[in-house]
Amino acid sequence: MRPICPGCARPVSVCLCDVIPSPRWNLQTRLLVLQHPHELKHKLATVPVLSRCIQPCHVVVGRRLHSSNWPFAASDDAGHTLLLFPGPDATELKLWYEEVTDRERVGAVERAEDALPRSMQALKVVRNDSDQNEDNGGGGVIKPKDIQITLVVVDGTWEHAQEMVKASLPFLSKFVTQVCLPFDVRSEGFGVGESDLIIRKEPYGGCVSTMEAVARSLAILEPDGHMVESNLMDVLRKMVSLQALHFSSPKIRPKLKKRSKEGLDMQVDKNG
Repeated sequence: MRPICPGCARPVSVCLCDVIPSPRWNLQTRLLVLQHPHELKHKLATVPVLSRCIQPCHVVVGRRLHSSNWPFAASDDAGHTLLLFPGPDATELKLWYEEVTDRERVGAVERAEDALPRSMQALKVVRNDSDQNEDNGGGGVIKPKDIQITLVVVDGTWEHAQEMVKASLPFLSKFVTQVCLPFDVRSEGFGVGESDLIIRKEPYGGCVSTMEAVARSLAILEPDGHMVESNLMDVLRKMVSLQALHFSSPKIRPKLKKRSKEGLDMQVDKNG
């Protein structure tokens, strides 16, 4: 048995404690990871590390989400629930967030005006530009923390992830919005060793590990998102670099040249 680090629960030889944040990042976004059962045996799974870096991070092990394993009460489902997965019907997360924050900002101003007595609504207070800049972020202006978001991600191989999303949609489609990070199905994804963030071969451009996908999403959704993203990326880079030390170089078998039928006939004639 290899000695296990009590801090990160990884073998001591690949310990990540020096880059894992302590305490964990406390998120305003509620993260839910649907993890395929096969990932529990995968040595390079990023979800166990991710859950030690951020909170709340709810992990459901299974092949689909349904009402029985959904971890939140119905009363807690106010706000926006997002499914992060690429597809033709998915909206880029950044565009979705900008649209929602603009809509929420307008709604907050309208609600504040409706709450004022009519006598106060009739008052017109003229402010100069400097006063408006000082009040930026004050009453009536929506802030990221005012928007409640649950982010659902799937963790598994590309084939498994597609199956998990398809199986979960009958339940999720009732209340979820599908979003994605930028991707390009026309370009080939990176393979192991071609990037300092790649855990395993990706099917096409823009596909990334679960941990990187969460990090890039939180950079958009969280007030301190870029700091969270930077920290998570550092953890992932070290994880990949440490694991690379233990990879054995793949044995490349030489390609055998196919003999033409004519060549084989000539060989037979000579031997005959």
